[in-house]
Amino acid sequence: MSSTFDDPRWAAHDFSGAACHDGVWGGGQAQWSFCHTQNQNNPWLSLNLGATSYVSSVRIYGRSDCCQSQLGTYQVWVATAAGNPTLLSGSAASRCQPADTLVAPATVGPFTVSCGLSGSYVTLFLPGNSRLLMIDELVVYGTVPTLAPTQAPTLAPTASPTAAPTAAPTALQELSVVGSSMSSTFDDPRWAAHDFSGAACHDGVWGGGQAQWSFCHTNRQSNPWLSLNLGATSYVASVRIYGRSDCCQSQLGVYQVWVATAAGDPTLLPGSAASRCQPGSTLVAPATVGPFTVSCGLSGSYVTLFLPGNSRLLMIDELVVTGSP
Repeated sequence: MSSTFDDPRWAAHDFSGAACHDGVWGGGQAQWSFCHTQNQNNPWLSLNLGATSYVSSVRIYGRSDCCQSQLGTYQVWVATAAGNPTLLSGSAASRCQPADTLVAPATVGPFTVSCGLSGSYVTLFLPGNSRLLMIDELVVYGTVPTLAPTQAPTLAPTASPTAAPTAAPTALQELSVVGSSMSSTFDDPRWAAHDFSGAACHDGVWGGGQAQWSFCHTNRQSNPWLSLNLGATSYVASVRIYGRSDCCQSQLGVYQVWVATAAGDPTLLPGSAASRCQPGSTLVAPATVGPFTVSCGLSGSYVTLFLPGNSRLLMIDELVVTGSP
């Protein structure tokens, strides 16, 4: 870390970076398991991954007992070294979601940032003067490259022996969508000129202006869903949801994201045909446009946004899938 809080009144407690990757966060025991810098300009926390790895996303758990407003404006970087990423040379550091200004609300989160970058360090960076970095935990999701198995030696030497190449995971990218389906499509005749089908939620258009007529929309029903067809079994690292931009953001509410082998209500698919992303979490979207990012780390040919419950409306601007084909 850029510094470690050293008030002698709390000398019995460990506020070093180690407290933010110890697997402990939330209430109770975690009230004394958080890292904490001094009040300083541009504080940072760097995690050493031990080897160059693909970082699909990073999740931040805010301090659970107080002071959640201190996170505020933040950045996440993937780098080749620890430290202030803005001072590293050249291509040594790349910022996750560089086009977004990330501002955490005064809650414990967690807050998930999509990356899709490679490096050996992940750094949480708080730009600005007189800042305090204090969080419960920083969790990194991704894959570590593995070496290809060594080939068995042959009795007779080959003319030009070639070393086995190192097998590296495919770099993460925004996955193409070949089609979509929904549980129903809004069919009010007053708006018959507009397309509210699933296709409107993977057309690359979201936000204000033009996107006000580029959103998918079901009828009001129980357990509405939207399934995207990836065209082939793919690795899904994360899924990003952009809420409807002109109104009605509160309709998303409690939601789930699933990776499956078929379209449809994932809770009705047989056996292992569908797996839920972040199954231990209850995902509840605040009444904002988001985006909301869900970490997956699963493989399948369909990604489904599912809204459990009665009398629900599914209406969002866009569903974006990040992974590797």
